[in-house]
Amino acid sequence: ERNSKYFYVHHSPMSTHMIYEENAFDNFDGIFCVGPYQIKETLEREEKYSLKKKRLFESGYSNFDELLTNKKMVKNDEILIASSWGKNSIVNTCLNELISKLISLNYKVTFRPHNMSFKNDKKKLNNAINNFKEKNNFKLDLNPDSIESINNSKLLITDWSGIAFEYYVINNKPILFVDTPPKINNKNYTKLSEKPLEITMREEIGEILNINEIKKLDKSSLQEKIILASKKVNESEKFISKNFYNLGRSVNVICDQIEELIN
Repeated sequence: ERNSKYFYVHHSPMSTHMIYEENAFDNFDGIFCVGPYQIKETLEREEKYSLKKKRLFESGYSNFDELLTNKKMVKNDEILIASSWGKNSIVNTCLNELISKLISLNYKVTFRPHNMSFKNDKKKLNNAINNFKEKNNFKLDLNPDSIESINNSKLLITDWSGIAFEYYVINNKPILFVDTPPKINNKNYTKLSEKPLEITMREEIGEILNINEIKKLDKSSLQEKIILASKKVNESEKFISKNFYNLGRSVNVICDQIEELIN
């Protein structure tokens, strides 16, 4: 409609300029932003390319609210592998060897694939599931809701999945990032001076696990990585307050902001 205005609520805490198409947000009249990094990125893009100015709201991420409400402290020793999808994901690069290695070290493994993997990475995904489904120490998680797996695990291993943010915010538990190549849908993302949060946060909130190290891992080298990653979790409050608006109350804030717009 000619007189309509269009506003966007971010459905992921990722940065705006690497995993999305370059002009994904240019034509909105306003954006409800998860944190100051999204505001900085959007303003820099508007300035650099002389785009129309949008209304940018300090909103937060409603999924964090939901997860915090359902958080439980469960004493469990499962390792959660949660992957993104596409050619650079754990599924397509190292899934078999990662699960195999962890099971051989006597860890319980829960694997949570991205639902898009069933469409785009079907062959490799089904191959891994069939390889391990009979193993006692392996569990496949197909629940649309991630909270149970997050609560039940003592460690997250991921690639570039947004679950890392969720895990870090609601859990005081360590994260390992397998260094698969990042997902880049905007090849011009480096033209902005702001570095995507999903790149900078990896070293800040977890430890990197080199793909080539997986085969060589033993109990003590993995334990070393986990201890280093655990120390970073102790800094979580500082990271969260610096990067995310209105933690635990963003739904109310967004409702108020929408009401303000209508009025």
